[in-house]
Amino acid sequence: MLIRRFLLAAVVLGALAGCEDLWVRTGGVGTTTDRTTTERTATGHAGAPSADALADRMIALFPCASADWSPGNPHQMSYGLNKHGGWAKYMEGPVTEAVERFGYKRVMFHLPFGKTTGQSPRAVKQRETGRDDASLEAWHMSMDHVHDLQRTGNLWIADEFYAALRRLHARHPDVEVIVYLGSWDGEDAALAKSKGVDAVMQRWHESVDPLVELDYVSLVFDAAVTMPKDHPNARFVQWAAEQKRAQPGRFVGVEARIQKGNPWPNELCLTDVAWEDVWRKQAHAGNIPADQLCGPVIRVIDGRARSLIPTADQSDPGAWIKLAADIARDGHDPAVSTMPGRAMRAGALRLPTGRSVPLPSSTREGPFRMPADTLAELIEAEVSAD
Repeated sequence: MLIRRFLLAAVVLGALAGCEDLWVRTGGVGTTTDRTTTERTATGHAGAPSADALADRMIALFPCASADWSPGNPHQMSYGLNKHGGWAKYMEGPVTEAVERFGYKRVMFHLPFGKTTGQSPRAVKQRETGRDDASLEAWHMSMDHVHDLQRTGNLWIADEFYAALRRLHARHPDVEVIVYLGSWDGEDAALAKSKGVDAVMQRWHESVDPLVELDYVSLVFDAAVTMPKDHPNARFVQWAAEQKRAQPGRFVGVEARIQKGNPWPNELCLTDVAWEDVWRKQAHAGNIPADQLCGPVIRVIDGRARSLIPTADQSDPGAWIKLAADIARDGHDPAVSTMPGRAMRAGALRLPTGRSVPLPSSTREGPFRMPADTLAELIEAEVSAD
């Protein structure tokens, strides 16, 4: 089904950084009249939680756009999400498994509308000529996904995502959905130069407003910490955070570690989200120390975390659980992949006490393919052994 035409209404929010910004609200994409407000206790970072509390806080991560560019997949969608019916299968398959079989109360979709990376002028030129021209624009992961999907004739991807999301929420209204979006990129900069910042804001609102209006959805913005507080990207994040504060238990997060030079996300107590390898690399003097962060922290463990584990141990579930324990030990929330992936060799885990605990058979397909409460108990055992 094609998404209904957008009904645009302009709202002038006032002078910001010396200019009048045109903020556009849109309806149509992903809207529904069935709204259920759910409540969560805000997470903090004052020490490792109990297993019961941790099980509720952990997040099941679902990557959505990790494939290579191709003519039939210009948005680099993974797991068949570039095909009609792909979102229904994805939601009914691994996402439902995480919620119903493994008991996760929080799920995060990383770039559910895809990427623009492979469509940038630089990428197109490289495909056509085999030469990399660094002078051309290199688009990143954008926030104007409605525009991106429209121009490639793939707007139905967004429509099918929202339809699948509504079905998930109808069946599990207590599950928090976290959607990870992109950031300011070279195309935004070019549009701002040619038509003004208002044109950029209009595209962003057209894409993001439907997610802002869903009160069971939290948002994370890629690379937002690199922007000064008066940058259009930062102002948009601040606006989204203000809207989500009116929805009990919802939040807006920024990626990655918050910088001392751009402290505005910490001043607003925004959630800090980082991939575990990035979190460790960015533990330097230029960033705000973890114990001085005002808001909650989410640290993501996916395949990239292999770099943190000795090669000989990468098929050992215990090595991955130790990574998750490091996160919980700091009072932060682990986000892990529950999807089938790397084969694991162990059918049991030896706890620090010496006791051996059998693991579910599903764990052989991935270290975190187990019930959230089981994983939380194993993490608690690791933390308690300190």
